[in-house]
Amino acid sequence: MRREDRHRLLFDQLGVGVGYYTPEGVVLEYNDVALGYLGMPADEVIGRSLDDLFDGAAAEEYRRRLRVAVEAGEPLDFEDEIPLPTGRRWFLSTYTCVRDSDGGLQGIQITSKDISELKRAELARREHEARYRAVMAQSSFGMLLFD
Repeated sequence: MRREDRHRLLFDQLGVGVGYYTPEGVVLEYNDVALGYLGMPADEVIGRSLDDLFDGAAAEEYRRRLRVAVEAGEPLDFEDEIPLPTGRRWFLSTYTCVRDSDGGLQGIQITSKDISELKRAELARREHEARYRAVMAQSSFGMLLFD
């Protein structure tokens, strides 16, 4: 197997979504995982801008993050709930500048891990804790604890 073919397999099956953008927010590349999140084929994504793929407020926020990532010069993490054609999902995304050997900016890579199950579990735990505190606050034992 050729080296390029191995790299493509690794890229497409990385286990996280990967998008590669120009600093202006035009898609240069998406891996299969990221395309699966969007529910779109590559030919409908590659070459399109953030405005083509996301609503106005979300596209502007993602463009802002691209600018901040370039200015920061180090990877930046963001956690979001994102409405997608495939449904609402939570992602932990890392924005990283890709530079050539001379330090010139080539683009920005965004890796996105779907953390929806983790967020649902966290929200359920918080809800459970709130109910527990409410019950305890109304009980005689709880009155002793919370006074």
